[in-house]
Amino acid sequence: MSPYQTFWKLLRARPWAFLGDSTMITLFYLLIGLNGLIIRAYFDYLTDSASAGWNLDSLLALLVGLATGRVITLFMAVRLSGLYEIRATLLLGRNVLQHILGRPAGIALPTTEAHEPISTGEVINRLRDDTAEPALMMVIFGDQIGLIITALVGATIMLRVDPWITLGTFVPLAGVVWLVNALSERIE
Repeated sequence: MSPYQTFWKLLRARPWAFLGDSTMITLFYLLIGLNGLIIRAYFDYLTDSASAGWNLDSLLALLVGLATGRVITLFMAVRLSGLYEIRATLLLGRNVLQHILGRPAGIALPTTEAHEPISTGEVINRLRDDTAEPALMMVIFGDQIGLIITALVGATIMLRVDPWITLGTFVPLAGVVWLVNALSERIE
């Protein structure tokens, strides 16, 4: 089975938990970004250039509300990612164990390169560790979706504030990413 097929099957194991975790972590990151807008409104208020309707009490209440929202979304993201990760790990473990038990008894357990059987304890450790990694990768993939969405929203806000500062930020950043990728190939 190819990695893409494995990825798709793991995604289908509990799609609502994966989507819920991705949504909650995206909201968590977006709520962090909203703090910057509220702090900007606070400084606008201090310099008397605030828009109508904002005062110190409403800005503080909004900051408290955002902090509460961040706590709730982080709690839900951790809860949903745990549900998803456990389900995906169990699914992978069941499939691997089913494959091992379906083989003839003489070749059921894997062997080393020297064709010596691997101890039962090591096989159990591999079942535990090797099935947990793909499930964790799926959770990290969901987190990356949230980070990408948050970065796009942040870049959009920056473009609306000042396009030149945005270019001055992202052009050197893109150059550094390109340089690191180019040099990492030489280092390897």
